[in-house]
Amino acid sequence: MLLKKTLLIIFAIVFVSSLAISQEKIRWRTWEEVNQLSQVEPKKVIVDVYTDWCKVCKKMDKYTYVTPNVVAYINKNYYAIKFDAEYPEDIMFDGKEYEFVGSKKRGYHQLAAHILNGQLRYPTTVFLDESLKVIQAIPGYLDSKTMMMITSYFGDNHYKTTLWKRYEKSYKNSPRYSQPVNNKN
Repeated sequence: MLLKKTLLIIFAIVFVSSLAISQEKIRWRTWEEVNQLSQVEPKKVIVDVYTDWCKVCKKMDKYTYVTPNVVAYINKNYYAIKFDAEYPEDIMFDGKEYEFVGSKKRGYHQLAAHILNGQLRYPTTVFLDESLKVIQAIPGYLDSKTMMMITSYFGDNHYKTTLWKRYEKSYKNSPRYSQPVNNKN
């Protein structure tokens, strides 16, 4: 009987621990936090540019940004910023002040226009290097497998030596691409 109770307790601990691990979330930071953190420990930055009214943005939040391997990779290799392109307050970034342009109901933030190179489409995932310079902005919905492929392309510096098409082909043929994901993408 004592052995059964001990095994049951061990099972419960393992089960609860696995739930806690799978519930890990992306550590979203503000522009100000990333400015400060980058001075101490430079890292690449991933920016989820969204708006409150964007249904596809909400779909990425619901499916892509909760997938355990996506969450773990982003948290390990990037500072992550969730950025509302219609944010009404001024933001100081990379030594320059950016502000909201427009009325309270319609408009955009100058920083969104800057990192999106004037192409205000939502969602857009923007990758910045360790110097906070834009590497690439990728518009549209990214499912978990595509997000993993793209984040590793930039996060592991493959973009510096390998053309995207070649990387994409090698990644899709690797065991990494066939890893299971825990969502309905």
